Amino acid sequence: MPYTVEMYGQVKVEEFVTGWILRLTFPGGTFKFYAHSQGEDNIVIYIGHGSVTKEMKIAVREWASSRGIKRITWGRDKGINKAINVG
Repeated sequence: MPYTVEMYGQVKVEEFVTGWILRLTFPGGTFKFYAHSQGEDNIVIYIGHGSVTKEMKIAVREWASSRGIKRITWGRDKGINKAINVG
């Protein structure tokens, strides 16, 4: 499970990140979804609504990488590389 650790004086604060609600905005529309932590550095994306383009998949991978997330799967364990269009 991704988390952050910060010190405030002598107090250590650990923030456990169990999930995110994300909205991707792009020319022509938006895609909104929920991503849930699974293990140390994996997330599962549960589809909200919208269409997923190649550029959006790349953006999600870059977002995840910047947070230490190494593996992304769609709900029901389908890889992020799968074509998806949700109405």
